[in-house]
Amino acid sequence: MRRKILIFSIVLILVSVGVTSFISIRATMNNFESVNQTTLENYGNLINKAIEEDYVRNIVPDYSAFAIDFASQINERVTFIAKDGKVLGDSQAGAAYVNMENHKYREEVKQALTGNVGFSVRTSGTFNVKYVYVAVPLNHKGEITVITRLAMEIDQVEIINDYIIKNSLLSALVGVILAILMSLLYTGRITRPVRTILAATSKIADGNYNERIFVKSGDELEKIAIKINDMAEKLGHTITELSDSNSKKLSVLYSMKEAIIAVDNEFRVILVNNAAKKMFGLSDQSVGEYLLRSIRSSQLHDTFKKVVSEKFIGEQDVEFPGGRIYKIKTVYITDEYSNKQLGIMALIEDITEFKKMENIRREFVANVSHELKTPLTSIAGFVETLQAGAAEDPALRSRFLDIIAIESARLKRLIEDILIISDIEGGREPKLSGKIDVKEAIAQTISAIAPIIEEKKAVIVQDYDAEDIEIEGNPDRFRQMMVNLIENAVKYSENGKQVTVSAHKKFNRIHIVVKDQGYGISEEHLPRLFERFYRVDKSRSQMAGGTGLGLAIVKHIVHLFEGEIYVESKIGVGSEFTIII
Repeated sequence: MRRKILIFSIVLILVSVGVTSFISIRATMNNFESVNQTTLENYGNLINKAIEEDYVRNIVPDYSAFAIDFASQINERVTFIAKDGKVLGDSQAGAAYVNMENHKYREEVKQALTGNVGFSVRTSGTFNVKYVYVAVPLNHKGEITVITRLAMEIDQVEIINDYIIKNSLLSALVGVILAILMSLLYTGRITRPVRTILAATSKIADGNYNERIFVKSGDELEKIAIKINDMAEKLGHTITELSDSNSKKLSVLYSMKEAIIAVDNEFRVILVNNAAKKMFGLSDQSVGEYLLRSIRSSQLHDTFKKVVSEKFIGEQDVEFPGGRIYKIKTVYITDEYSNKQLGIMALIEDITEFKKMENIRREFVANVSHELKTPLTSIAGFVETLQAGAAEDPALRSRFLDIIAIESARLKRLIEDILIISDIEGGREPKLSGKIDVKEAIAQTISAIAPIIEEKKAVIVQDYDAEDIEIEGNPDRFRQMMVNLIENAVKYSENGKQVTVSAHKKFNRIHIVVKDQGYGISEEHLPRLFERFYRVDKSRSQMAGGTGLGLAIVKHIVHLFEGEIYVESKIGVGSEFTIII
């Protein structure tokens, strides 16, 4: 209020003084410019008469000399210009006038070429000095022969201008100073309660809702102070309740394992929870930035745009670069009072592993169905053949029953392998744990598959450390792992080939290696070798009686022992499986 009164007083004086000063200054300046224009025009006419006398006496004027001579007499710049714009002489340029550019399109020259006196105020393109120009045409025998241009430096006008302004505004300045002093004295008394209220409300605005105002002015200001005190008390209670409510809501949002990102209608981030920060590498500085600049994910940005353009609210699966798949559920953010749309919120869940497991389960079911169907079809076919009368032929019956027995055994092995994988993956593995003597367990494994070894005439070489080698875990699973590896090495090698089984302790870790001299595996198959039902050579696998689950079981058992398995192989050389526990 004090400032308003003070400003009003100053503005009132300044406006009144300014208007009168402007009118006075403008009138004086117009008169000054008119007088100087007339003076320059008179000089121009006198100079033209002197030149015209030379014309009469058939003397060709030396315009360069004339310009310098006349300029020294009138103390102004003098320039002679031909009607085609060429400079004939200039008092400031001297002999260098020949290098001056054509003046035909100078404003004052264009006016003079029409037969009138030209006038303009501008900065000289040649000397970079501001001038008042007057161009007077010389009309000899009905034709313009030359234009005499005179120029006065504008500094002369500005000096007078400053003088006029200083004198005109001096009285106004004195009046303003007096008005300010009187306003300060008057407004100081009436605005003191206002300043008290303002100081208190500033503290309340900063969050200090316990601040109170004490004004005893006996007028409306005292009533305002009382109302503000009541408002501060109610506001404090409301803010506390809202803060508690928001804290609880934000705590829920930030503790969710799903990522939450909210953007406004211009795609600027307004909220990200901890899961979103971790998932997309965001930080608190991302709030307020544009989504595409913060996350640099065109897929997520396009998802939000789709919500806006197609009004698509719901959930969708979006694949990101690198193979990550996210389930994105989107909703509009609306104001609960005006129902105005404020932005979009997305709940994002990483379902990459879920999709991968879903695909694995789908492939597993398809593969199991196929693998079970093959022996069952074979068994059913031979049973039907026997029922149709083949049973009467002892040789044929015996052959068919042998095949049925083989297919039944294959079916049994397949079901057993499926159950093993199911138990391990489902966490139904028996809790058997104890010390396993690695060398003894491998020796037992080799004895158990002795018939297969003898049939293939394989040479088994065992290489162990002299000291005992022991690990913790389920002995049955360990032997099953070794059976699968050694049996594969024997089966997928030609007769009479060597299979080396070694176990050594290195840096407090057990390295178990099964190396064969078999057919070998091409490099393209190695990444998928441990997948269920993946076969490098299906015909050879079926001939060997494999179920396609052996190496998948090996990998699962290795993980039960918290170990790692690696494979190296070359076609025609053999394969080497290394387990590190």
